[in-house]
Formats: sequence, C-alpha cells, structure tokens
Amino acid sequence: MDVKQAFTTLGLPEDADKDAVEKRYTLLIKQARTQQRREEAGESVADKIDLDLVNQAYKLVLELEKQQEVEAFNANKYGKYKKMAGSAEKADHFFSYYKWHLIVGVLIVVGIIYGINSYLDRQEEKRLEALRPPIDLSFMLYGNFFLEEGSQDIVPLEEAMLAYFPEWKRVKGVLTYLPGEQGSAQDAALVQKAMIMLMTEKSDIYLIDENNFEQLARQGLLMPLEDEVAGPLAPYVTDDMLRKAATEEDTSPRVYGIKLGETKLMQELPLIYRDMVVGIRGIDPEHPDNAKLFLERFLSGEVPAAPPASEESGADDAEAESSGDAASSEAEAQDNAA
Repeated sequence: MDVKQAFTTLGLPEDADKDAVEKRYTLLIKQARTQQRREEAGESVADKIDLDLVNQAYKLVLELEKQQEVEAFNANKYGKYKKMAGSAEKADHFFSYYKWHLIVGVLIVVGIIYGINSYLDRQEEKRLEALRPPIDLSFMLYGNFFLEEGSQDIVPLEEAMLAYFPEWKRVKGVLTYLPGEQGSAQDAALVQKAMIMLMTEKSDIYLIDENNFEQLARQGLLMPLEDEVAGPLAPYVTDDMLRKAATEEDTSPRVYGIKLGETKLMQELPLIYRDMVVGIRGIDPEHPDNAKLFLERFLSGEVPAAPPASEESGADDAEAESSGDAASSEAEAQDNAA
C-alpha cells in the first residue's frame, strides 16, 4: 500500500491535515464496531469495513505526517547553513546519538593522561630523590600543629632542624594535622587520613600534642625511654617532663614520651605548637641512634660547632701545593745542571 492508496482507504484527499485524519479514523473504527455488533446479532452488513486495512492505512499516513514534520523542523533548524545544512544535520544527529559515548571516551582519555602524568611525576620524584643525600632522621608532626603563617611547606622546618645537627646531611618531615575537637565530617576524614599516615610513614621521631600522645603510646608505636631517661638524658629531664602510658601488652605505665615544648631549640623552630611531646618509634626505627641524639640535643640545647668547611679539600690543597713546590725544585735543579 502506498500513500495514495492509504488516503483512498480512509476516504480522504491527499492534502488532508492531521485533525481530519484522526476524525476519519475514529469514525471508521466506530462504524467497524457497529458492523461487528450487527453481525453478531445475525444481521447482514453491506460495504463491510476492513479494519486491518484501515489500521494499515492510518499508520502509513501518520508516518508520512511525522516525516513531513521532521523535514519541516530540519529545514527550519538547519536551513540557515544553506549548502552545509546536510553536514550540520548529520553532525547534530551524531552528537545527539553518541553524546554519552563521547563523554565516556573523553573521560577515559583524561584518565589515561592523568595516569601517565602521575607516573612521570613519580619517576621524576624518584630521580630527584636519588640525587639527594640519604636521610639521617625522619620525623612526623602528629596532632593540632601549624607551621608558621599557615604554610603547608615543611621544608623550612626541616632546614631549621638540620641546622642543629651539623654532622647530618638531611632530615625529612611529615605534617599530619588532627583537629583539637572532632565533630564534623571533615574532622572524621582528617582522623582517617592520620591513621593512614601512621601506617604508611615510618618516621623515627614523633612530635605529638598532649591530646594524641596516649593514643599512639597505647598502640605500641613508641619506644620505652626509661634507659635513656636514667642514662644520657638524666641531666636534662625532670619528672614533670616525662609522659607515661600503658599499652595493651604492658599494662604497667612506662615512659614513652618527653615534653619538649619549653626547650630552647624547640621554641626557635618555625612552628606553632601546643604541649609538644616527643617519642621514638618503637617498631623497627631506621635511625634509632640519631633519634636518641635528637632527644639529647633538643633537651640539652647544646649545638656543636659546624666542622671546618672542608678538611678534606684543605688536605688536597696542601698536597697540591707540596706537589707544585716539588715540581718547581726539580725544574730549578735541571736548569742549574744545564
């Protein structure tokens, strides 16, 4: 059935509008149902309406009207592009149908680029780390601490600490901030982050505020300090500076921390602190001797003088000068012989 036959089946001219088609179709449906009831009553029906044929014609006419509406819409929307109207329509349809595919594709590409950049950044960090001198001591600020002027750059603090240890080449620090009062969702997130930092960063020294000292000590993270307090640290500590705690394995209170907040060297650091307690890592510290030296030096406040600029280079210069003198003497002897 073509369009012309469809309009003929419906009994309409080919230029009939949509309202006329709908009214005619509704009328034919009613007539067909009336004929069906008359047949069921045993009456004869002349000019019986073929309902299947009517439905087929109706669908064909509707499809034609829909196609005409689409063409009119496209002509109105893309007509301004004139000769490029076809290309503009295809591009619009492409983006309409494949919009989500494109978005997902872009996200995948962005993810790949981000991954590559992250990998390159890590490789660059490893390269730079290999060029730096080895770490002599690592420390973690754990608690309600702030660097001066609200900075997140811990390098000035590392450099200030390193100045107290002229025999060292490098110290490395990590700032793990915990709010004094925890009540918001952000505070809970900071606590979770702090727990992760404790598990991943194995620092030699922990500079802890009073509120969080017992938490770390109870977990068995810190080293007992009785031997150090009774030995090399004895001249510098008083009972009120000692911080004790009990762990799950050792229920007897032991010294795990020493308060350093009032010491001279600690007050000179570029750090805003509150009731600072220092403890040494008790689980496989990488630099235990340097950690104990840190305690002794900060408690005593005695910083040794820096070694001469370069004793080795001085010796090399003297050797070079001696070699030069010998060469001059030899040349002079040869001249005299001549």
